[in-house]
Amino acid sequence: MKYFSLKQLADIVNGKVGNNGENVVVNAVIHDTRTMLGSALYLPVKGLKFDGYEFINTAFENGAVAVIVDEEWLKKNADKLKSKPFISVPDAVVAVQKLAVYLRNQVSPVVIGITGSNGKTTTKEFVGKIFSVDGSTIVNPSSWNNYLGLPLTLCRLNNNTKYCVLEIGTNHFGEVSMLAKIALPDIGVITNIGRAHLEAFIDEEGVLKEKCELFNNIKHGGTAVVNIDDKRLAGYVLRGDIRKVTYSVINVMADVHLIESKVNEDIGGCSGKVAYGIDVINFDVPLWGEHNIANLVSAVSCAYAAGIRADVVERALVNLELPKLRQEVVVHKSGAVIVVDCYNANPDSMKKSIAAVKDKYAGKKIVLVLGEMLELGDSAEKEHREIGLFIGALKVQNTLLYGKNAGLIGEELGKLGRSWKLYSEKDELSRDLIKELTPGVVVLVKGSRLLELEKVVESIK
Repeated sequence: MKYFSLKQLADIVNGKVGNNGENVVVNAVIHDTRTMLGSALYLPVKGLKFDGYEFINTAFENGAVAVIVDEEWLKKNADKLKSKPFISVPDAVVAVQKLAVYLRNQVSPVVIGITGSNGKTTTKEFVGKIFSVDGSTIVNPSSWNNYLGLPLTLCRLNNNTKYCVLEIGTNHFGEVSMLAKIALPDIGVITNIGRAHLEAFIDEEGVLKEKCELFNNIKHGGTAVVNIDDKRLAGYVLRGDIRKVTYSVINVMADVHLIESKVNEDIGGCSGKVAYGIDVINFDVPLWGEHNIANLVSAVSCAYAAGIRADVVERALVNLELPKLRQEVVVHKSGAVIVVDCYNANPDSMKKSIAAVKDKYAGKKIVLVLGEMLELGDSAEKEHREIGLFIGALKVQNTLLYGKNAGLIGEELGKLGRSWKLYSEKDELSRDLIKELTPGVVVLVKGSRLLELEKVVESIK
C-alpha cells in the first residue's frame, strides 16, 4: 500500500484520529495479528470464532502502529487503547472498503474480476501467473474473495501495480454486485453457471442473475470475457458500452478457443494449442481434466482481453500449476495414488472430478472418498442422489462417504448393487481407507471445504 498518515486516512474514510496519531504513518492494513507488518494499521474483525478486538494489544506487540475501530466499541472501551494511535469510524470494515475504492481509483491498475460456479479460484491463479509475466500483479490470496478479503487485497495496491486479479465469491444475492462496485473491473469473466449455493439462489437462473452482476458492473469501456460454451452466458445481453471477448473449448468461432489437447504423460498433464486471435499459443501444462483445460482457456482469454502478446502468454504457461487441494497427486507408501481434490464441491464439480480421474486412470481400480455437498438447500437430496446414480454407472471399486447427506449417494449405490459405506468420524474412515490402498489403486478425495477431508489423507501418510 502507499504511505498515508492517519490524518490522510481519516479524511479518506470520514473518520476521526485519536491519541494524537495524526502524523503516524502506515503502509498496510492487516486484520490477522499473526501476519502483522511494520507500519501496519490493524483492522479488528469480529468473526464466528474470534473477536479481533481482543487482539489489539497483540497487534501492537507484533508491529502495528495504529488501529481502526468502530465508534460504538470505542465508547465502551476507550481505556483499552490508552496511548495507542487510532482512527474511529461508524464501521471499520466499511471504512476499509472505502479506502479500497480510493486506492483502486488512485493507482488505476487494470483490474480483472473473476467469478463463476466452478473454476474461479483456479482461473484466478492462472490469470495471476500469466499477467505477472507482463507486469507487477497483485492477486487476492487463498479465499480472500468476500466483503473483507477483496478490499484488503485492493489495499495492497501501490504505484508499481500494473494488474490486480480479483476472485469474486458469493453465497447470497447482492454480494457480487457489492464487491464488483468496489473492484470496478476493467475485465470481467464468469467461468460458468452451475448448481452451487442453491440454498441461497434456488436454481441456476438465480445463480445466473447473481453472477452476471459482475458483467453489469464492469468499468465503462471495459471488457466482458464470455464463455460461449455456457448457453446461459452466451445469451446474456451486455451493456452497450463494454467490449465482448468470447472463448470456447469447442467453438472455433470464439476469439480464443482450444484447437487441440492431448495427454502428455511426460509432464503428468497435457499438451495442446489455443487460438489467440490470429496467433496460436502452444502449451505443455501439468493439468488434466476437461474442466481444467477450460480454466486455462478462460485465463488465456483474459490476457487476450488485456492485449498481452501471445509470446508472453506462452512463456507464462510454462510455470502454470494448480492451487493447493486441487488435483494434488500423492503417491502413498503402499503404491496407491491419492488425488486430493477437496478444496470444495458442488454437483457439477463433483461429477467433473470423478470423470477426470476415471479418464486419466483408465484401467485402474478406483476408490472414491466423497464428502457431502453443502449449501444446496432444498435441492440437497436430489443432487446427492444424482451423484449416486452417476457413480453407479461407472466401474468403481468402492465408495467411502462422509457426512449425513452423503448417505443419500450411498442409498442410490446400494440400489444398484455397488459397494459403499457411510462414516460420521474421520478416524474410522481413515482406518478403512488404509485397507483399500494397494498398488494399482487410485483414490479420489472430494468434498465441501468445511469438511476438511484433506485431514483424512494427512492421517494415513
